Amino acid sequence: MIESTPPTRYFLAEKAYFCLVEDHIVFLDLERDDYLFLEPSQKGNFFSILDENPPQHNAAQENGQARHEPDELTDSLLQQGLITPHISQGKSPLPITVNTPHKDLLGYYKVDAKPKIKISHLHNYFAAAFKAAAMLRWQSLKRIVDHIECRKTKYRCSNPQPKNLDFTDAKQLNRLWDLVEIFRILRPLLLSNTNKCLYNALALIEFLSRYEIFPDWVFGVRLGPFSAHCWLQQDEFLLNDSADCTTSFTPILKV
Repeated sequence: MIESTPPTRYFLAEKAYFCLVEDHIVFLDLERDDYLFLEPSQKGNFFSILDENPPQHNAAQENGQARHEPDELTDSLLQQGLITPHISQGKSPLPITVNTPHKDLLGYYKVDAKPKIKISHLHNYFAAAFKAAAMLRWQSLKRIVDHIECRKTKYRCSNPQPKNLDFTDAKQLNRLWDLVEIFRILRPLLLSNTNKCLYNALALIEFLSRYEIFPDWVFGVRLGPFSAHCWLQQDEFLLNDSADCTTSFTPILKV
């Protein structure tokens, strides 16, 4: 009697992230800084490959299809390195969840006086801007994301309850507002105000890290036509964007 071999289980690759947008699956390949799309008809097949049900959906029932052996889609995703049969090189295939802030920090929360720009602010701004440029020039997006995530994790582990990150405290919120406003004022010295969301966000991340502030870095996508964007948010506040812009994007990655 010949025993049947169970289907191979696959996992989402460490470098890959995905989200559902208008019933399409959109992948972000961090190593290549590139995006891939799957048609709605391929959604059930994709979740079947990962042995998962899509959110609010039963993949085994889509179009009457049951789970099946690897096919052309599997081969394509394997070749592009978006899935892996090795659990040590993979991760959970569940999409990320991101709180949706509806307040622009600089527009919603205002202080009485403009912040005073010091020499230390100028030094930290130029250091952050040049570091961001160098990272984008010489490193893959995955390596940058890993670095930002590792630094944030190390800080939180060594400071379980940091008072400087308690933004329910008006003093700390004022401090955050000051720093983001100082960055905004200095930004034209080196950075573009348009079409440079990745560079601007990374430079602000590096600037704020020098003051031990580590906001969430969110990447989002939208279709019709396709567009990708990234921004920073802290609790209920957007730091470098407006809700009118970010709410039209579906988050695909949070760092």
